[in-house]
This record gives sequence, structure tokens and C-alpha cells, in this order.
Amino acid sequence: MSEATKKCKYCQTDIPVKAKICPNCKKDLRSRAEKHPFLTLILIILLLRIVFNSWSDNNNYNNTQNSTNNITKQNNIKNTWDNLKQNNKLITPELKLSLMEGIIKEWQKWWYKFPNKLDKSLYIDTTIYHLNTMKSMVNNLKDCNIYTGSLVKKCNKLQLQAKRLFPIVFPYLRIKYSEWLSNKLWDYNVNVYTNGKYKDNLWFVGWYYASNKNKKETMKQLRNQLLLLRFSKISFKWYKLDDEPFSFKLKSKLDKEFNF
Repeated sequence: MSEATKKCKYCQTDIPVKAKICPNCKKDLRSRAEKHPFLTLILIILLLRIVFNSWSDNNNYNNTQNSTNNITKQNNIKNTWDNLKQNNKLITPELKLSLMEGIIKEWQKWWYKFPNKLDKSLYIDTTIYHLNTMKSMVNNLKDCNIYTGSLVKKCNKLQLQAKRLFPIVFPYLRIKYSEWLSNKLWDYNVNVYTNGKYKDNLWFVGWYYASNKNKKETMKQLRNQLLLLRFSKISFKWYKLDDEPFSFKLKSKLDKEFNF
């Protein structure tokens, strides 16, 4: 088979690579998206809205369900925190720091020693859980002056440990988010992936993005999620070899910033 030909998926004969109809068996070789472009366009718009809504509906770790055995201890700590939040009188400064210390120890264990095992378990619900846990770290450790005595020193120590975790965790979360999006849009011939040293550039590739309107619509639907995950740029190609991609730069925080 030469470079200018391909195999017909029905009769297995060599045909021109750009052929839409097999000249031998007369079968239609177009993908479902190519056969029904208008319907596919509508479905992608609806799916992007579903993605946005599903994220928004789950963006509270109090309602996040356990999705992996690898982070059982982390979830137990989270559940302890949730139970204590029902009675604010029980949450003393000492208890806050003890809970933060427990979470950070578990994160250090997994992110420093077993990142590959944890990576396999990071689906969208645990991604949201990790983000909310990081928010909790910031809320409780950012200003150590709210504590007194020996707790100030303990807070400063935990804050330093948490800061070191952020640049490690964020790239993993961005990778898993892109994989989740790619799975959602796969049926519509849209490929999603990340690149860059810190995996902070999110790419969408598909004929759907030949339209500038569709690029803007995707950006509008996903903007808040992308900022939360600290993507620096979102880029679009309408086919793989497109040498003039269109990109939006995002004013996101750096991974090392201990803030939300």
C-alpha cells in the first residue's frame, strides 16, 4: 500500500487516501461526525454544557464520594473534618493543625513515593477533592499569625511542606482533567491533551474548532475550571497538522503560589 492510498475498512482493497466513498464496494467511509455535521455540532455544545454543569455540581468536596482505595486514609481525614464542621465549637486551633498535618503526611507519602499509583486513581471526583483539600490547606495555613505560642511554629512548618506539594500536584491534576475531557469528547472526533513543561497548555483538536465561535464557546464554558487548575493557555486546532493554531492566554496563578 503506497502513501497515497489506504485500505477500505469494508472490502480491504487499496483506495485513494482522500476517498469518502470506496470505488470498489461503494461503501460510505465517512465518520459519523462527517456524515452528520450539524447534529454533531449540537451534541458537542450540549456535551460541553454537561461537562461544565457536572463540574459545578460536584465542586464541593463535602459531597464527593470515594473513588479509589489508594486514598482511603485521606478520605478518612476528610470525613473527620466534615463531621467536626457540624459543630464548630469542637474545631480548636490545635485540632485544625493536627488535621492539616495528617493530610500533608498522606500527600507526601503518595506524591513523593507512589505518584504513579495515585495517578491511576485520579478521576474527576478525586481531582475536585484534591483541589478542595488544597484550598483547605491555604485557608488554615496561609496566615500563621492567627495562631499563638508553639502553634505558630507548627503552622509555619506545615505551610512550607504544603507549598512544596503544590507544584507537584497541579500538573497531575491538569493531565487527568485533560484525559477526562478527551474521553467525553472522543465520540465527536475532538482530541484533548496537555503539553508544556508543566502540562499547563490545554489543546483541543477537531474540525469543530474550524469555527471561531466554537472556540469562544468552549473557552466560555471551561474558563473557571481552567483558572482553578492553573492552566496558562488554551489552544485550538481544527486538524492535527494545522500550523496556525489559535490560543487564549489565561491569567492563572502559578503552581507555586500558595493561594486560591
